[in-house]
Amino acid sequence: MAKPRLVFRIGLIGLMFFVSFIPPKYNFIVKLELILGLTPSVIEKVLGIKCLFCGMTQAFHYLAHFQIVSAIKCNFWSPVALILGIVVIMKWDLRLLNKKQEYIFFIVAIILTFLVNVQTRLFSI
Repeated sequence: MAKPRLVFRIGLIGLMFFVSFIPPKYNFIVKLELILGLTPSVIEKVLGIKCLFCGMTQAFHYLAHFQIVSAIKCNFWSPVALILGIVVIMKWDLRLLNKKQEYIFFIVAIILTFLVNVQTRLFSI
């Protein structure tokens, strides 16, 4: 797959940044997620626990307004996810090349999901 032009990748990051300024209550992406049945997530519906990305829309909104503590309360790894997302878009060619990398990726995802749920319980007390 060919790497998209730099202008497209920068435009995609700009669009993400712009959308982050829209409050979730009025955000068209949040409304689209509701229409498509993507929120709450399947993990939350079936297992009753929050997934790795639960609270990320609100967290990105807070990050766009430089409210780091509020963003971390929504989802503790949101600042890292934002930076990682920008790196992935700019690099565009990140792949899991073997089974070992896939196992590491999924183990980290499971650990982060667990930590998101622990964090949610701690801040709800």
